[in-house]
Amino acid sequence: MHSRWTRPAFKRSWEILFDGDFTNNAKKGYDKHYEHVRSLVPKDRLLEYYVKDGWEPLCKFLHVDHPGVEFPRGNTTDTLNKRFEAALMLTLKAIAKRLAVLGIAAIALGYASLVFCRRGDLIW
Repeated sequence: MHSRWTRPAFKRSWEILFDGDFTNNAKKGYDKHYEHVRSLVPKDRLLEYYVKDGWEPLCKFLHVDHPGVEFPRGNTTDTLNKRFEAALMLTLKAIAKRLAVLGIAAIALGYASLVFCRRGDLIW
C-alpha cells in the first residue's frame, strides 16, 4: 500500500517511466530504461542476467565459484499467486470488518430511532 508520503513519489516515477500510461507504454519504458543502462555501463562491466539461467552466468561474471547449492526459486508463478491470494484475503477481511461495523451501527441507529418514535420522545 502507498502512504500519503510515498504516493506522490510513486506517481511521479510512473509518469516519468511510462508517460502516465502503463498499459500503452510499459514495454517502451522498460526498453528505454535498459538502453539507458547499456549506454552508461561498459560492456565488460555489464551483466544482462536472466534469473532462469541460475548460478552459472552470475558466478562467471563475478569470477567466483559456484556456491554448491541449488539456485533459489522464490518467485515462481505458484508462489506469487499464493502471495497475491493471501494479500487479497487480508484486504477482503478488512473490508468485511468495516462493513460489519457500519452495518451494526446502521441497525443500532435504526432500532434506536424506532424505539424513540414509538415512545414519542423524538422532537423535530
